[in-house]
Amino acid sequence: MLLTVVGFKPARITHSSDHFQKLYEHAEKLIQLEKAYVCHCSDTDLKLQRGGENHGPRYRCKDAEQDVETNLKKFRDMKDGKYEPQTAFLRMRQDIENPNPQMTLRPTAS
Repeated sequence: MLLTVVGFKPARITHSSDHFQKLYEHAEKLIQLEKAYVCHCSDTDLKLQRGGENHGPRYRCKDAEQDVETNLKKFRDMKDGKYEPQTAFLRMRQDIENPNPQMTLRPTAS
């Protein structure tokens, strides 16, 4: 382990799966706050949505406009294995007007 080479000794090693229930609860909370949604876009669509010199302006996929109830249902369906692998994923609802949208969440109406 690289960290031990530089002299760091972790107090404890954990894995994401150790905290699955808490991560799942946080994901549902993000959906309820309209900060995340379930997306069904292909890799090609995702690259096009990023925009850029050869792809035009950034744009948000149609799935981003789904309501909270639809997203919660789809997210629970994901957990229950109702989608084929890699056909649905939880995605942050970004502010695509920001020059660095990966680091910003879209504001929600108050």
